[in-house]
Amino acid sequence: MATAMLQVIDAPAATQQREQGQSKAANSVSAVQVDESLQQGSSKVGCLSLATRGQPTNYDMLLFRTLNQALRTPHHNDDFLAAKIRDELIPVRSWWLKNVPWAKYQLRSMVENSRWGVPGCTNFIDARTKWMDAAVKDGLAAGIKQVVLIAAGYDTRAYRLAPADGSVRFFEVDLPDASHRKRALAKKLKLCKDDAALPTYVAADLSVVDLGDALGPAGFNPAQV
Repeated sequence: MATAMLQVIDAPAATQQREQGQSKAANSVSAVQVDESLQQGSSKVGCLSLATRGQPTNYDMLLFRTLNQALRTPHHNDDFLAAKIRDELIPVRSWWLKNVPWAKYQLRSMVENSRWGVPGCTNFIDARTKWMDAAVKDGLAAGIKQVVLIAAGYDTRAYRLAPADGSVRFFEVDLPDASHRKRALAKKLKLCKDDAALPTYVAADLSVVDLGDALGPAGFNPAQV
């Protein structure tokens, strides 16, 4: 029998949300972690901050998640929507990466510099994206009918991996402002061909409200298997 929910947690995004958000739905949860971050405010300092222009961490993640794709690195991740979101949110930097021949190589060299960056971070983020895609696909194959993404940020799995027949319902949980921005962005970029196929957006601060209380009014069914 499949579990009722595959819960996907964005570890960097919101520690408080994670701490407060696993009670009423906990008995039906299979928790795993993904890389996409939505918390505003970059953690980068010094030269690394210059490399990322001091932009929000979630923007950094979009850049890093698409970097191996831009470099045409073998076996890069299959997130074909990340670049579309990046181009919308970071148009100048995106143009620079796509049109200046050495730009993507310079960016990778700077962010992975051992003095001020994180060596190997691009491959790490790439591999983690692929691993989480596989975990969600495995859950769907096992019969999961509800997928909850906590601190969803610019995660695209609800738009890439949801079955076309609508048999699986995706819920994206995030802070209210972030949730509203994501909904508007998804509609503007037509991440789904039909708005009816969009995930359910759950605007909730999990440091204040319990995850189960947030999901209930949104239509999550803890008894569904």
